[in-house]
Amino acid sequence: MDTNWLEKLRKALLQLLKTRIAALDGSMGENDFNFNFEPPNKTFVDNLSANPTINCYLIAIYEDLERRRSEAQNGQRNFAKASAIARRQPRFVDVNYMLTIWNRNQDDSAEIEHQLLGTLLTVLGAYDFMPDTLLRQQGLDPEQLRIRMQVFGSSHADKVTGQIWQALGTTPKPTLMLSLSVPVIVHGEIEQPLIEDVRFSTHQLTAKARDK
Repeated sequence: MDTNWLEKLRKALLQLLKTRIAALDGSMGENDFNFNFEPPNKTFVDNLSANPTINCYLIAIYEDLERRRSEAQNGQRNFAKASAIARRQPRFVDVNYMLTIWNRNQDDSAEIEHQLLGTLLTVLGAYDFMPDTLLRQQGLDPEQLRIRMQVFGSSHADKVTGQIWQALGTTPKPTLMLSLSVPVIVHGEIEQPLIEDVRFSTHQLTAKARDK
């Protein structure tokens, strides 16, 4: 069980966006824009730097009940020890990020915003699951953690965007909702004995009694 999985997920998302945006958009390198995971409130806006900023705000976490019902429990037999390792289903967690573009220079704000939003859609739309290489770089096991990505958010997205701008006290921005469905391991492995059903036919029982 890894209790630091959410921070590792944030770092994997950051690495994906940094490398892929720079690779797709030839006009911008990794140092030409900033990333920020803080709430995009007035304090955040007042502290914007000269470079455009991609804000990835963790806005809500829900249980992904749909995926939980569709995933089967797995296990592995150990015949040498006449036992089986049972693995209970993980908790499937729907992690929702609100992605927005911010630029201090108002003269080209709309141009930069459209450019980066289009690039974000292209980058994130290419993946159904978080790449295994990025998960391994952050110490996450892709065999256990298949992190599903939904570019336009999950069914929970509408619940969290309605009052958000009023609460933050900032000007509403075009928003891209990113939902990551993460299987979180919350149970340890359980070793259970194998129960074999041994049945004897009448002929076998008769033969065994005669031998005695």
